[in-house]
Amino acid sequence: MAEPSISSLRSLPPLSAEVQAEVFKYCCGLVNLWEHGLRLQKRFTEAGNVLQPAPGAIKTLLAVDPGKMTNLVPMDAPHPLYHDAPDCSALRHSFLLNAMFEAPLDLEDPALLTGVHSHRALYGKETHTELYGGEVTANDVLVKSHQALPDGGLLLLGEDLLFDQEATVREAFKTLLARTPSRGCGMGGCRRPLDADEEPPVCNKPQQ
Repeated sequence: MAEPSISSLRSLPPLSAEVQAEVFKYCCGLVNLWEHGLRLQKRFTEAGNVLQPAPGAIKTLLAVDPGKMTNLVPMDAPHPLYHDAPDCSALRHSFLLNAMFEAPLDLEDPALLTGVHSHRALYGKETHTELYGGEVTANDVLVKSHQALPDGGLLLLGEDLLFDQEATVREAFKTLLARTPSRGCGMGGCRRPLDADEEPPVCNKPQQ
């Protein structure tokens, strides 16, 4: 299925310095994408384009293990999630919105023991979270760890991507590679454009 244009999507919510610093410890790739998406969103709206309103607050972030983010595409190849072509920008935007939820999730809620908690991502896709045998799953993907955020939100780190996003990214990678066969950007996983004297960031191992 083709990705929608960015103009049909909701605005990315702002990223506070406190939340940025905390999420970066555990999933730097998500933070780098979020920051890049906000920069391009600003250019997009300053050019007179309109996006759907951003949500008031993000209560739950469902990110993926940093290793999984790193291996979406080869490290030195063009990365569709970082590329600025219109189709790649829409892909990145929807990728981020799929990780964001306005509804809070309380992992201590007894209801998780007796049923499934359903919540809808900002991109519109539904996630079913449940607790069984001491393990939390989201759409049958194991949540490896979780972390409270400074703004009262919750970061969940899953061992895999939801909604077939890996296949979508890899298809976009093939398309981008066909357009730019000789260009490599070196921005896989946690990477972003670095200054000449800057070391690449390293994600901390998430706490269990």
